[in-house]
Amino acid sequence: MKFLLTLVLYTTSMIIINAQPVTFQRVDSLSYAYYTQQNWDSLIYIAEKGLKNNIDSYYIKLRLGTAYFSKNRNIKAERILLKTFEQNPTNEFNTLMLHYNSLQLSDYYITQKYYYALSDSTQKHGVKIAKAITASHILGGFKRSSDGAFRSTFAFTSFGLGHSIGKNITLYESYTHIDADNKTWGNWAQDQLYLSAMLHTKKGQFEIATHGYRVNSKIHTFESTTIKGSIADPYPFVSRGDSTYISQQTVSGKNQILGIYNQLGYYHRYRGLSFGVFGGMSMEKTNPTIDYQYFDSIDYRYYNAENQIIDSANYRNNEIVEFRQRTRFNNYILGATLSYSQLLRERLTLGVNIYKPLKNKTLTYAPFFNFRYKRVQLSGSYFTKGAALIAEQHGAILNNAPDIVHHRAELAIKVNITKLISLSATYQYENRTDDFSSVKYTTNSLSGGITVFW
Repeated sequence: MKFLLTLVLYTTSMIIINAQPVTFQRVDSLSYAYYTQQNWDSLIYIAEKGLKNNIDSYYIKLRLGTAYFSKNRNIKAERILLKTFEQNPTNEFNTLMLHYNSLQLSDYYITQKYYYALSDSTQKHGVKIAKAITASHILGGFKRSSDGAFRSTFAFTSFGLGHSIGKNITLYESYTHIDADNKTWGNWAQDQLYLSAMLHTKKGQFEIATHGYRVNSKIHTFESTTIKGSIADPYPFVSRGDSTYISQQTVSGKNQILGIYNQLGYYHRYRGLSFGVFGGMSMEKTNPTIDYQYFDSIDYRYYNAENQIIDSANYRNNEIVEFRQRTRFNNYILGATLSYSQLLRERLTLGVNIYKPLKNKTLTYAPFFNFRYKRVQLSGSYFTKGAALIAEQHGAILNNAPDIVHHRAELAIKVNITKLISLSATYQYENRTDDFSSVKYTTNSLSGGITVFW
C-alpha cells in the first residue's frame, strides 16, 4: 500500500512538473524543496530536466549529486560532484560528499585526498569514519568432500589488514592458514601470506603483489589384499593344492611444497568502466621424502588323499621404492580484467578476469557479478584453474591449495551492519584432483567473516 501511494504521488508530481514551463526559478525552487524533503527521485527528475534545458547552477548540481549519492548511484554522483568541486573547491559540504562517495566506490586514495582537504573541525565532527582507509578482516570456514570414499575435510582462517602510507600508496596484507584431514592417505597444512602495494596516480593505479605459500603433507596409507585358492590333483600323489596370496602396500613420509607468485599490473576506472592488465610469474618447488614399501608373499600347501600336508613352498618379496615427483615448476601468466558498473541504476556490476599461463594452452575465463541493494551486496563468480599456478587477489583465500582445482563456483552475501562494520557469508563448490593420489573429488564449503573500518 505504501509503495502504491508513493508511486501515485510521484506520478502526480511528474505530471504537474511537465505541465509547467522549465525556468531557472522553478527548477531551483523545486530542487531545493525536494532536497529538504529528501525526495530524491523527484529531485533527480527536475534537476536533470533543467540541465537538459541549459539551466546550469552550482547549487542545483550539488543537490543533484547529493541525490545520486543517496540513491547509491555513486558513479553518477562522482561525475556531478567533481564538476561542482571544480567550481568551488572551498565548499566543505561538497568535499565531504566526495569523501563519502569515494568510500562507496572503494577508492581509498580519493577518500583520503578529500579527507585531508577538509577543515580540522569537519574532520573531527563531520566525518564519522575517520579516514576510512584502514580496514581489517577476519574470515573462517570449513570445506567438506562430498565423496564418501575419499573423505577430506578442510578448515581455514584468515586475517587481513588494508591501510595507507602517505597520500599515494595503499597496502594490503593477509595471512591464511588451512588444515586438511584426508581419511584416505593423511593430512596437510598450508600457510600463505599475501602482500600488495598500490601506487595511485591521477590516471590509474599500479599494483605489485606477492603471494607466498608453504604446504606440509604428512602421508601414511596402508593397503592389504589376501587371496586364497585351491587346485584339485595338480600333481601325482597330491589330492589338492592350496595357495594363499598376500599383498601389502605402505606409503609413508612427508612432502613439502614451497611456492611464490608475483604480479604487476595497471588498473584504471573511467566512470562505470574498470579495466586493467597484469603479468605474473609463479615458482613452485617440492621436497618429497616418501617411500613406497611393497610386501608380497605366496604360500603353497599340498595335501595327499588323507588331507595331510606332504609339501609346502613359500615365495616372499619385500621392496622399498622412493617416491618420485616434480621438484620444480615455473610459469608465467598474462592477464586482464574488465567490468562495468552502470547497470540497473548502478546496482549491478558485470565483469570477467582472464588468465593466460604461457606454458599452458588453456585460456582461463573467470566471470563475476555483484548486485548491491541498500546495505546488502550479493556477488558470485566462476573460476577454472586447472594445473596453472594462479593466485587471485588478496591471497586467494579460498582458492589456492596444492590440489588441482578444475572448477569453482562461489556465491557470497555481504551486509553492511553499520558504516564501520560489515558481515559476510560465502558458499563455494569446487571440483578437484588430489595432489597426492590423483583422485578426483568435489568439496562444498561455507565460510563467514567480519570486516571493520577504523
